[in-house]
Amino acid sequence: MPHTWSDVLVILKPNSGRSPDELEQSMRQKLHGVAGVSALFTTPLGMRIDEGLGGTPADISVRIFGSDLDKLASLGDRAREIIAGIRGIEDLRVERLTGMPQLKVSIDRQAVARVGLTPGDVIRTIRIGMAGEEESEIWIGQRRFDLILRLQDEHRNSPRSIGTLLIDGHDGSRIPLSQLAKIEQTFGPGTILREAGSRRIAVEAAFRAGAAPAVRGTEEREGSLQLGLHACRGGRRTSMW
Repeated sequence: MPHTWSDVLVILKPNSGRSPDELEQSMRQKLHGVAGVSALFTTPLGMRIDEGLGGTPADISVRIFGSDLDKLASLGDRAREIIAGIRGIEDLRVERLTGMPQLKVSIDRQAVARVGLTPGDVIRTIRIGMAGEEESEIWIGQRRFDLILRLQDEHRNSPRSIGTLLIDGHDGSRIPLSQLAKIEQTFGPGTILREAGSRRIAVEAAFRAGAAPAVRGTEEREGSLQLGLHACRGGRRTSMW
C-alpha cells in the first residue's frame, strides 16, 4: 500500500435507523468537501477478499502500463476525465505517481576539481548538513542519546540558504556550496507502482446499478493507446463490464 493510502475503520452504531447505503452516502457527502481526499467504501473482510480476487477493493479499475511515469500520469488524468463523464460513477480516484517536491543538487565537477575536492567530499558535507550524522553519544544516568550534527532548520529550508553552506577546501579555504553545485527545487516521482514486472497507474471507481454498459462502451471507444503502452481492467465487478 502506498504511503498516501490508509484504511479507516468506522464502527457503526447498532439500530441507527439508517441503512448501510444511506450511511455510505452521508459519509461520502461529508468527505467530498475535504481537499485532496478520495474515499472508497467497503467492509474490512470484503476489502481483503476483493483485493485477492480483483487486485483492488474498488468496483472497477482501469490499469495502464508503461515505462514513462509522466506519460502514465497524463493518461491516468485523461482516463479519469473520461470515466467521470459516465453516469452512475462514484468514488472516482486516480493513483498519484508524480508531484513529490524534491531538492536537486547537481555538482559542478570542474568547479570542485579546481579547489582540490572530489564530488564525494561535497556530497558528504551536504549529507551531514541536511540529514545529519551521529558524532557521539550522551549518557544521562542510564539513558543514552545520540549526538547528531546537522544544520539548523533556518539554514536548510530553502535552496538559497543551503547554497550558503561552507565547504572546507584542501588549502584551508571555505567555499560556499552555491559555487560548487547547482541547487534547485523540482518535482519527482512520489510513488512508483509495479505489476507484472511493469510500471502502472490505476484509475478506480465505484458505480451504481446500470452503469456497467456505459463503462464498457466508453472503454471500447477510448481504449486505444500509443505504442509501448497497454491497459487492462480489474476490480471486484470485472465480470459485469
